[in-house]
Amino acid sequence: MDVAQALSIMLTAPSTASSTFALAGPKTYTFETLLALVEALTLKKLQGPNFPKPVLALAARLWDLVWWPTLSPDEVTRRFIDDVAVEGGLKGFADLGIEPDVLEDVAIVYLRRYRSR
Repeated sequence: MDVAQALSIMLTAPSTASSTFALAGPKTYTFETLLALVEALTLKKLQGPNFPKPVLALAARLWDLVWWPTLSPDEVTRRFIDDVAVEGGLKGFADLGIEPDVLEDVAIVYLRRYRSR
């Protein structure tokens, strides 16, 4: 079943009316795991500083004063939000007839263009 069919089911099926869905994937990843996956698939070592949230939030407030688009304080807050585990009573992918992909299986399609030559 493709996404369009699943969306159609979710919007039209009586069993999904007034339901809350938690569409978490089949696996939980840490930030370090995702970085390692990107480094392995792009064949590049990711470089750059990793600032703690308070420092990045202060920098974003200062960057908010310039006229060109930069990192906003809201983006900093959203980047540090962790996904929550699916709680009991919430519907998920299985209720829509969707089998979610594992990131390791599909990431190369999106990251291949960033490989070094």
